[in-house]
Amino acid sequence: MKLLIVCLFFSFFTFSQNFKSIKVEYSTILEPVLTKKYDDDKFNELNRKINESLNNKSFYLEANSKGFIFSESEIIRKDEEQEKIEKLANSIYTINSFYYSKSGNELYKVLDDVSIKVNNEFNWILLEDSKTIDNYICYKATCTISFKTRYSGTGTKEITVWYTPEINFNYGPNGYMGLPGLILELEYNKTKLVAKKIEFFKEENKIYIPNNKIITEEEYIKKLKENSPF
Repeated sequence: MKLLIVCLFFSFFTFSQNFKSIKVEYSTILEPVLTKKYDDDKFNELNRKINESLNNKSFYLEANSKGFIFSESEIIRKDEEQEKIEKLANSIYTINSFYYSKSGNELYKVLDDVSIKVNNEFNWILLEDSKTIDNYICYKATCTISFKTRYSGTGTKEITVWYTPEINFNYGPNGYMGLPGLILELEYNKTKLVAKKIEFFKEENKIYIPNNKIITEEEYIKKLKENSPF
């Protein structure tokens, strides 16, 4: 399997070197988390709006030789209520904005007006399973992610991705990276992000990084505790 990946990598190395930037659009395929019907009509209506919001989302990965940024596509939100629903939907399905600086090997999660430095080392298990996505041969990889909760607890989630060695950018959606090729499909819990459009550029397109305050995960969790009503 490793030999096959190496062969594919070098077969498309020249192709990849002709392009300095890439832009990938990902669409969401989501199984609704909140599906149970309650007697509360307002809750059921909020449930419907959240699921509707998620099924209409698109995200972009923009990368060049200096790193990448992953973010939701710009949409026109009609009012303050809709904006709250959008944020709640992203929170429930844990889809966030990220950016990565290659020079410092630093990955940041963007939440509101802060950037949180997070771990970018993933213990990927490379598998032999393969399939074709948008005419690219992709291979399966998995890993288990540990995370901290706002109440000082810990949790884990299983990540499955399909990456292609045919595209020499080792990045992917939602901050996942470090595989021998571009991630075209990501799946965890009830969330799936699938590449539906890939653009290559011969020039070095500029990536616009948020000018936010940078904090640690510990500082962010402390901030959540302080603002919690419980």
